[in-house]
Amino acid sequence: MRLFPRRLPPAGTPIGLADLAAAGRGLADPEGARQRLRELVVEETGARHCLLAGSGRTVVWLLLEAMKRLAGAGGAGRTVVLLPAYTCASLPSAILRAGLTPVPVALDEATLDYAESALAAALAHHRPLAVLAVNLFGMPGRSPRWAAMAQAAGAFFIDDAAQTLGSWCAGRPSGRWGDAGFYSLARGKNITAMGGGILVTDRDDLAAAFQDEARRLSPVDRRREVRTLIEALAFWLLLRPRLFWLASHVPGIRMQVFEIDRAFAARPMGGVQAALACRSWRRLAAANAIRRANGQRLIGALAGIPGVRVPTPSGGFATWLRLPLLFDDPATRDRAAAALTGAGLGASIIYPEAWYRLDGCPGIDGTPGRDTDLPARLLALATHHHVGAADVPSVARIVAGAVCGSHDR
Repeated sequence: MRLFPRRLPPAGTPIGLADLAAAGRGLADPEGARQRLRELVVEETGARHCLLAGSGRTVVWLLLEAMKRLAGAGGAGRTVVLLPAYTCASLPSAILRAGLTPVPVALDEATLDYAESALAAALAHHRPLAVLAVNLFGMPGRSPRWAAMAQAAGAFFIDDAAQTLGSWCAGRPSGRWGDAGFYSLARGKNITAMGGGILVTDRDDLAAAFQDEARRLSPVDRRREVRTLIEALAFWLLLRPRLFWLASHVPGIRMQVFEIDRAFAARPMGGVQAALACRSWRRLAAANAIRRANGQRLIGALAGIPGVRVPTPSGGFATWLRLPLLFDDPATRDRAAAALTGAGLGASIIYPEAWYRLDGCPGIDGTPGRDTDLPARLLALATHHHVGAADVPSVARIVAGAVCGSHDR
């Protein structure tokens, strides 16, 4: 038995010593770091405006507050936001904090994108303030279509590219459809700054309203900045497969938490986050190329295994932030998850249950359909730079064994 067992992280973007040095400079000049990031994002995405916040859910909350303001008296009665029935709990948390009601809409299992008939029915029934399209696992969805449907219904459209930074959809960067889009800089995203959110929009009125809402945030204090720098140092060390097992034992490092939290901490983006984001963004294309190549290798190795399939992107090529596997039944998924985790191969159950079933969510009239058991049948595979050539056939062998009711031990 090895003293330091190899354990692949479920997702991750590398941070280097030069990045930590840049983060230190961001600590010394936070506004300069934020301005450099804004300029980089505008250059890379073509957006007219780039606005920043300390987390993706803070961006969503402020954006919805801005949309409520712009809707004004004409938006009276528009208190609903439509979003996928299968997604992270941060989105309904932000919606609830904005005093709005999140309503789940069914997904097409083949694509993990909206089922068009379900979205059309929800738009007709609810008269929503906004439609939020989530592009899961690095797979762009049909954002142009959803944006057109939202506009026809008099609703705002938000293109959530938290998991698709660097992907393209119908000739535009993911996140650039509709009224606004956003990116997340949390751990496990396409790039990381140990947290942070980026809003992009071409609408002057929406950008101005967002900035007004953001003025309510308290400034980032120096202790918070230093803590972020220490977290980045820990991430640099513990993302390595031989040390990743330590991550769950280090005080202050929270692993995935799936809960409704409308009282989440809302802060501006710090200089450390902005500096890390600038450095990481410049490696985005290379990191996504590795993920895409590993995803394609895994798809090839898993082809032909009965009872399991990989959803197909509906709106563009996938960068495969993680590779989603959809099993025919929960028991097989559970066998595969246990075996892959035991082998240290970076499998994860990303959203353990439907968000609208969590404590803190009000009773909701939606159209979830069979999405209710998606969390029990989905498994996500690691695709990042630490996935090696030998890992791919090992994953396929274990998944095949789980389908047959047995696996290598």
